[in-house]
Amino acid sequence: MGAESHESFKKSLTAGQYLKIEIARQGYSVGDFAEKCGVAPQSIYNITGGNRTISSKLAAKLSQHLGGSIPFWLGNTFPDTRIQSGQEDIAPTPRQSGLLVDREIRLLNERDDDQGFLISPLSDEQIKGASVDLRVGLVVTKGFDTIPRDERDLWSQLAEWKAGAPMLNGETYAALEREKGIACSIEHELKPGQSVHVVTREFVHLGLQIVGHLGEISERNLEGLVVRCGFQIDPGFSGPLVFRVKNDGDATIPLDHLAPIVSLSLQKTNIRAEQRYDKTRVSRIEPFLKELRRNLGALVKTRDEGGRVTFSMIDADRYWEAPTRNEATKKFLGFVAEAWGGAKGEEAASVRDALRAISLDGDAIKALAAALPDSDEQAALAALSQSGKPQPTLQLNRALALLSTEAPARHLEYQLEVLSFLTVIP
Repeated sequence: MGAESHESFKKSLTAGQYLKIEIARQGYSVGDFAEKCGVAPQSIYNITGGNRTISSKLAAKLSQHLGGSIPFWLGNTFPDTRIQSGQEDIAPTPRQSGLLVDREIRLLNERDDDQGFLISPLSDEQIKGASVDLRVGLVVTKGFDTIPRDERDLWSQLAEWKAGAPMLNGETYAALEREKGIACSIEHELKPGQSVHVVTREFVHLGLQIVGHLGEISERNLEGLVVRCGFQIDPGFSGPLVFRVKNDGDATIPLDHLAPIVSLSLQKTNIRAEQRYDKTRVSRIEPFLKELRRNLGALVKTRDEGGRVTFSMIDADRYWEAPTRNEATKKFLGFVAEAWGGAKGEEAASVRDALRAISLDGDAIKALAAALPDSDEQAALAALSQSGKPQPTLQLNRALALLSTEAPARHLEYQLEVLSFLTVIP
């Protein structure tokens, strides 16, 4: 997503010209965008009018809300992404409603507001003309019903663990598999007449003006693969997509890890839905997660080049590097846990300040408590949600202070791991 994804351009623009186009493209007024960034509208007008340059502080906010890296926004020239039409240049803006096509999907993915959505991870080859191919993450042949509906985000974690990803609490998933009698793998040979549950590799979050629709992939359907699910995904949904597939053909169908399995189309609505999807734990705490993404994302900048992904703290020497974005995210979140546990240094203090600024209401606390492994801790944290009428807003540090004082970082590690696939660092 964002400014660095375009490959060919007619000419270069100044920072002010480019910023003006991008604000319009994303559907904001200058006033609304300035409020979103926490700056005065005049600050934006000074840049779009060519009177000021982009500061490091504003570059971090532009990277967060419009995409592109901080160094990109601090550059001297910018690509011209306008549509050439006769005598005038038209800055494309998102349509008010309708089925999203490939260009709009790239623009709106990872946009953290009602008109945006998150599909993660997402590569360009998965994006088709008006849909996205989602891939096999996990195949469940036994025990699917042992995981409650509102905890199905755990399937994403099981999928990562089965694929060999480094996990902070791998033993938790091994125990879960044993205790629940779950049989699952990252690939499967689907016999004729057999049906299984499939969990997508991608995590999906939809803004309150986005509706999803699942459909079969033609080539897979011709093999005899039939998808059985509720085809509409309501606004506000957060979690992996889970559905049944059946082999209606005469030959065995391989369900290979990361192979395309289902097609997702996205439609933008005219107005914001009043009722948010709340059937999963992560959907219920999305307002908290949005603050988590914003506050932690403002601390770091990202570089993705040469097969390495690097997160580095803004105005500091600390960085985390890994072959994939997911592994780099987990390293960063490990430092977040250390910082919460009392690590010394300015960087750790910045992390603690970012976490303390995150508000938790009663419903969010209940959902947050459900992610913790110990029932006593769940009860202690959930009790906060009943500590006053009307329920006061509570800070993250106050809530977590009720957890075991013996090893507070361990609990935050567990909590962040459960939610880490949602923490998209700009």
